[in-house]
Amino acid sequence: MRELLEFSNLREILNISEKEFANLHNLKKLDLNLREEKEFPLEICQLTNLEELEVWGKLTKLPKEFTNLQNLKKLYIGFDLKEFPLEICELTNLKKLQIWGEVTKLPKEISNLQNLKKLEISGNLEEVTISDFEKLEELITRANYIKLDNLPNLKYLKITVEKDFEISKNSSYNLETLYLEGSEKEELDLSDFPNLKILEFRQINFQSFKLSEKTDLQSLKISHTDSMKTLPKIENLKELYIYDTKFSYDFHIPENLKKLGFCMIDTFPEWIKKLSDLESLRFDTAGFEEIPDWIENLKKLRVLDFTWSSLTNVPETVTNLKNLEQLHLLMNHIKSYPQNLEKLKNLKELVIDTEKISFDEYNRIRRALPNTEISEKDIEIFVYGTLKKDFPNHHLLENMEYLGNAVTEEKYPMISENGQYPYLIDKEGYGKKIEGEVYRINLDILKDMDLIEGYPKHYSRREIKVVVYPACELCWRCTITYFANSEIDYSKYELLSEFTEEM
Repeated sequence: MRELLEFSNLREILNISEKEFANLHNLKKLDLNLREEKEFPLEICQLTNLEELEVWGKLTKLPKEFTNLQNLKKLYIGFDLKEFPLEICELTNLKKLQIWGEVTKLPKEISNLQNLKKLEISGNLEEVTISDFEKLEELITRANYIKLDNLPNLKYLKITVEKDFEISKNSSYNLETLYLEGSEKEELDLSDFPNLKILEFRQINFQSFKLSEKTDLQSLKISHTDSMKTLPKIENLKELYIYDTKFSYDFHIPENLKKLGFCMIDTFPEWIKKLSDLESLRFDTAGFEEIPDWIENLKKLRVLDFTWSSLTNVPETVTNLKNLEQLHLLMNHIKSYPQNLEKLKNLKELVIDTEKISFDEYNRIRRALPNTEISEKDIEIFVYGTLKKDFPNHHLLENMEYLGNAVTEEKYPMISENGQYPYLIDKEGYGKKIEGEVYRINLDILKDMDLIEGYPKHYSRREIKVVVYPACELCWRCTITYFANSEIDYSKYELLSEFTEEM
């Protein structure tokens, strides 16, 4: 991912004066980091042919001259906004609008943006009412309460709600993808949306949901909820993912399922053996130590993934999976592998913990699978303290791939007792969104970092969601980070959003 250009260096790079900046009248696209700027540069407002603008920084408002940018079609802003800038509402040619900040409400003037096809707004919105946008195809937002009405072309909807939401029947008849996080509904009725193809629930309260009899739902993902007890009958379902959710699994599972995934599960479900068409089976952070021998009955398996689980061995029967192309066994406790690995002639990728096996075992695997890429899966880590650039422990990461500055999707309490290093506390939803940096590292670096952080005695680590600047199409990515194990009464301290050198 690219790093945004600092505005303070732009004129120097182009070797032009402040007055000459406006002569860049043919510029169509501009990506800038304004973190050193106290006010939005008026020079940018003179680039009236700009069609795409992406800016990040700590500013809280836009100048009235921002309305000069009438040719803007795509606008991405990541500021410390407290209010939605009314200047944006005058840019009626906008097709894509993405705003990251602390906005609490939307102005009625947003209805002027009738050419919008994509709208994404983050913040602490109290209420979101979006109606009468005939061209809107994609909406991403979060609020206490959400109401959607008359959005006839809406196809993609991703919403996070604290309390409740309403979607009128006329709002999104063409809805194909729905991601829903949070809700106080007891039951969700989706029977008015027959075109749904992808459905994802996270941290919901309802126990069941209804689908249209005409539904052709292809993918269903349910995570981080204990309320869901059963599922409707979905005959054509091809993908099912159940993460950190307590299910009795007494619901109908289509036997032609192609992809199946679990996270935080302690037993290997017996009913999987009936899924003869299964092509991909993934377990993340599983609690069982063994793979059952009947795994060999899943003849069509192409992907088998047990990353971050508790496996101590791999049964010989795995080598009977002739169609297997990917076998991921990273972050387990496996010290030796099946003797007949050469039978996996179609295996293209084997991901294992090479540091846990002997040199002779590693060479044996290499000889058995000469055409297989044997690698360690990359690990992405979010750092927020002394591992950041220009801090004392950054030498560990200086040769690692820097993916960009980032901010946590959720709020966490972070304090610094003495100003020398911060404590991040695993209390999601409290405190502030935390700013830091994301790197791609290997297992050797992770072990070195574990030593510095005193893992697992003084710090724990787990995956969290972060947004990397500039924001990508997927909006967030999962990274691991460290949390303090100590019981800290953070109410006695100033809660931080960023750890800086000035502390």
